[in-house]
Amino acid sequence: MSQQKQVQPAFIRDQGNCLACHATGRTQNVPGYLMRSVFPDGRVQPRYGPGTLLTDSASKFKERWAGWYVTGTHGEMRHMGNNTCEDDNTSFDRETGANCTALNQFIATEKFLSPHCDIVALMVLQHQSQMHNAIAAANYKTRQAVHQAKQMNELLERAPDHLRETAQRRSNTAAERVLQHLLMCDEFKLTDQIIGSSQFTSYFEKIGKRDRRGRSLRDFDLQTRLFRYPCSYLIHSDAFDGLPNLVRIKVLQQLLAVLTGKDIREAYQHLSSETRRAIREILSDTKPEFRKVEAFTTGSTN
Repeated sequence: MSQQKQVQPAFIRDQGNCLACHATGRTQNVPGYLMRSVFPDGRVQPRYGPGTLLTDSASKFKERWAGWYVTGTHGEMRHMGNNTCEDDNTSFDRETGANCTALNQFIATEKFLSPHCDIVALMVLQHQSQMHNAIAAANYKTRQAVHQAKQMNELLERAPDHLRETAQRRSNTAAERVLQHLLMCDEFKLTDQIIGSSQFTSYFEKIGKRDRRGRSLRDFDLQTRLFRYPCSYLIHSDAFDGLPNLVRIKVLQQLLAVLTGKDIREAYQHLSSETRRAIREILSDTKPEFRKVEAFTTGSTN
C-alpha cells in the first residue's frame, strides 16, 4: 500500500518481490519471517553490497542488530546496533552503541509510539521468527507428503490412508527440526546479564501459562540464555496446535523422550536433568495434549 495519503487507499498484490527474501533458506524454505543485520550508511540506509547477516538465537552476540536501534544493558558483550558504517567500511565502533538505555541521542523519540527498542524484546523476536518458520515448514512438508501419498494410493489402488515410508520420514524430519527449535538447541550462550529498558520483560512473563508451582515457559533467565526453561512458549500457540496430527503428535512424543532422558543425543545435552524435569512438569500442567501423550506413553492415569 502506498505510504502517501490517498482519498481511497488501495492494496497492491506483491508479485514475488517479498518472497525473494522471505521464502529462502533463511526462512527454512517456506514463506516466513526474516530478521537480519545490515550495514547502514551515514544516512541510515542499508548497503547490501557487503551482504547481510541472519539474526536468530544462534547468532553470535557481536553480529546482532546492525541497522537496528537497541536499548538495554548487556555488560561486556557488544552488538552492532545504534551505529552506522562510513564509506565502504563494514566495521562498527561497537562501544558507542553499547549499553544504551535511551535513544534520544540518536532520534527524536517523541515522534514514535515508544522511546524504547528493548533488547529483551529483540531477543524474543529473533527466537520467535525462526520458531514460527520451523512450524510453518513442518506444516508445509507434512501436508505435501500426505497429499502425494494419497495420489500414489489412488494410482496403485491402495487404501486411501496408507502412508508410505518416505512420507513418514519426511514428516519425522520436519518434526525433528521443530523439536530442536522448541528446545533452543543452537542458542548462543550469553556471558553477561541482559537487562531491558522497558516493561516488556515483566509484561511478557506476566501473561505466561503457569504450572502448579508458578513456573512458566515465558520466565526469563537473561544470564546465560534467554529463557529459564528453554522450551519455546510457542508450543502453546495456535500455529503449533494447527499442525497436522501426524507431525504434531510426533513432536510431542519426541519431546517427551528428551525430557524423560530416553533421548540422549548430543543435540539435547544442553538440558540438565533438572531442567528437563522442570520443563516436563510445566508442560504436564499447562499443555493438555502433552499430558495425554505422556499418559499414553507411560501408562499413567493421572
